[in-house]
Amino acid sequence: MDKQTNQTPLSQTDVKTTAQAPSRWKAFLKKKWTFPALYLVAAALILALIVWYPNPDSYVIDEGKEQGEGGVEVTGPQHPTAQEPGETVPVNAPTQLSWPVPAGVSVSVVRGFFDDKADKAAQASALVKFDNTYRPNTGIDLATADKKPFDVLAAADGTVTRVEKDPLVGYVVEIRHNDKLTTVYMSLEDVKVASGAQVKKGDVIGKAGRSALEKELGPHLHFEVRENGEAVNPQKYLTQAGQPS
Repeated sequence: MDKQTNQTPLSQTDVKTTAQAPSRWKAFLKKKWTFPALYLVAAALILALIVWYPNPDSYVIDEGKEQGEGGVEVTGPQHPTAQEPGETVPVNAPTQLSWPVPAGVSVSVVRGFFDDKADKAAQASALVKFDNTYRPNTGIDLATADKKPFDVLAAADGTVTRVEKDPLVGYVVEIRHNDKLTTVYMSLEDVKVASGAQVKKGDVIGKAGRSALEKELGPHLHFEVRENGEAVNPQKYLTQAGQPS
């Protein structure tokens, strides 16, 4: 006796649907926009995964916190800590210069720096008279009360860039301290350094002497500070400790 297979016969509609399914898929693939659209969808999915996936560099090992398994604790991305109120952030403070005279030598500022913003009396006292003309003083002049010579010291570490004798201001020594700051020592005699020498703060570079430009001052030191080549008031940089009167 033959075994009968229980199969439900396909209706005409089912046969038509089954036959149409492959043809519809083929028709979809034949459309010009199909593959570009699929490419854009795939690219969007890949980009989403890249953005979502955590960057390993954004995790840090924090040894200061309680350690977990393995002896270290991994924390999430770190953000800069906000500055606490009253906390100061170091900036490029100006180089501090020492007064270019030995400790124990009492000198005074006998002629100050000519400041455009100073009052008329201060400006008048900072003028240098020579050959019936007046010129602004571009530094400060230091001298002792008894008009005696004294040793002149380097105001900071640096490189000697100029040593020469000038007919008006005597021997001149220039020392470069960094890319923007130079100190200049005039009215010198018995110079102890040469151009190109490296000096340390407090090294003796010469003695205070006389100059034709300011001969009325007697033995003195004319001291200048130049910032990016421009003369500035030396007291902007000189330390307050041991400041002459």
